[in-house]
Amino acid sequence: MIIKDKIIIDTARHKDSNGYMHVDKSNITKEQVAPYMGNSIPEWQELGLDPKKVYNIYRPAEELEKAVPTFNGLPLMLEHWDMDADTIGNVKEHVVGSLGTDANYEAPYLTNSITITDAKAIEAVENGTFKELSAGYTCKLDMTGGIFDGQAYDGVMREIKGNHVALVPEGRAGHDVKVADSLSGKGGENVDVVDRLKNLLIEIFTNKEAMKELMGEEIKNEEVTTVEPVAENEMPKDETPVEEIGEEIKEAMRMAGLDPEDMSQQKAFIAGMNANKAEDACKDEEPTEEAPATDTTEEAPAEKVGDSAEDMKKHFASLWEASEAVAPFIGKVNNPMAFDSASDIYKKALVNAG
Repeated sequence: MIIKDKIIIDTARHKDSNGYMHVDKSNITKEQVAPYMGNSIPEWQELGLDPKKVYNIYRPAEELEKAVPTFNGLPLMLEHWDMDADTIGNVKEHVVGSLGTDANYEAPYLTNSITITDAKAIEAVENGTFKELSAGYTCKLDMTGGIFDGQAYDGVMREIKGNHVALVPEGRAGHDVKVADSLSGKGGENVDVVDRLKNLLIEIFTNKEAMKELMGEEIKNEEVTTVEPVAENEMPKDETPVEEIGEEIKEAMRMAGLDPEDMSQQKAFIAGMNANKAEDACKDEEPTEEAPATDTTEEAPAEKVGDSAEDMKKHFASLWEASEAVAPFIGKVNNPMAFDSASDIYKKALVNAG
């Protein structure tokens, strides 16, 4: 979530003094239509199902809500293993933790806390090889067809009761049903840098209100295009003497984290502003009756450097904060002012991360 220009990251995982991993809340399963091979469905012979046919089975929200209490305190396993109180001794080496006692239904997910006690399983979660969750349960199958969310199904799960939950490389319920981490909240872990950065950028670029708060300005319905930063040795030079730089510029430099008394930083700052102004002057604008689109004989004069000091403060502060936000993923951004906007910094970070 983004609040007042700051990116707030909620910690979803933590380890105790024993080295056990505790996950505050994860999606365990969800309402969906999922495919099952006929011979993987309990009592498929009695139901007259074709063992080699794929059946789409609906897991309804109302059945998951009723099943919530049965998902408290269940064993957490590495991969699925058939088990009950009589047979758990045969597969106990595969038990790597347990679910908490705070199961809940938050549409469309059934959620719960998780504790992982096995070191190898913790490592598998952290390196991403076993990052998704798959619920094991019993149910009664009602082979009545229908449509859910535009998808046809062949049968409905009734009387769902939890049996265990498994850590798996890829679960049937989808990539959003997995061990939660600090970046994705209850949605799941993305250990590698590219996936973690993608989560951050998706949240920013798909949430206009968050973008407004981050950038401190209105976001228009425009296609965002990638703009390569100008190399330092290609930055337009500015010959403004140090003593002519006004207090507005110095204050904007301070907001951007620069030293207003350093001559080289002053020149770089002014060069960055002039580069941005030159870019703005080249952008297309809607023609008006007073200035027809075909009339290119005159150009509007560029604004003076000292104009709109408050806007400059916001602009350069947003560049600086964007460079700080992506630093854990791609390293320090040497010259944030070479970018037109904070959005370009985030996009460049995603490109650099592959």
